[in-house]
Amino acid sequence: MIIYLILGIQHLAYADWINQAAMKVEPHTIQLSHYIHTNPELGNLKFKTSELVQKKLNAYGAEVKKGFAKTGVIGVLKGGRPGPVIALRADMDVLPIQEKAPVSFASQATGLYEGKITPVAHACGHDAHTAMLLGTAQVLAEHREKVAGTVVFVFQPTEEGGADIDNFSQGEQIGSRKMIADGALSNSKPEVIFGLHVMAGMPSGHLYYKDGAVLNSADGVRITLNG
Repeated sequence: MIIYLILGIQHLAYADWINQAAMKVEPHTIQLSHYIHTNPELGNLKFKTSELVQKKLNAYGAEVKKGFAKTGVIGVLKGGRPGPVIALRADMDVLPIQEKAPVSFASQATGLYEGKITPVAHACGHDAHTAMLLGTAQVLAEHREKVAGTVVFVFQPTEEGGADIDNFSQGEQIGSRKMIADGALSNSKPEVIFGLHVMAGMPSGHLYYKDGAVLNSADGVRITLNG
């Protein structure tokens, strides 16, 4: 649906090629998801994941910018038709948790989290988010002459917090706030941003959407007891 909006197509029947293009990149997108799942990196220390994203965006012919929130990546694709600037966002984070899923691509990785080595895994589906946005970038790049406007691909680290900072006292150093503070959206400023999240319990093949805030969030609380 998001691709239809980007292309400025009002009648979905006129864009059957999108389904064909998506099916074409699906096997590679799944392969990317499994690779990222097997090689997770925590917080703002996802250097290899960032390099992979940059490599793919470069191969697709998108303009690549890096250095946002340490390992965040921005890709810019200018379409062949006039139109607005639209951003698509995917988070890339993992969690400091040990994976026990009986799958061939399960994580065996560890990472440094708050000064300690801990097992890490893609337990939230952000590996899928990253792969899906790369797949979208590939489809749009291969058909850029049909794209109305400019598409900004936002690959954001630290949604789950930073790995090498104190997330209570350095909250400004994580997530979208840090990406924006570092100028991620300064050039090719989008008029609207679309983000998504996979969710257990929702039927496959369905897309549920709303404007504004959605899904869960977290607040940190510190309590000091003086005896």
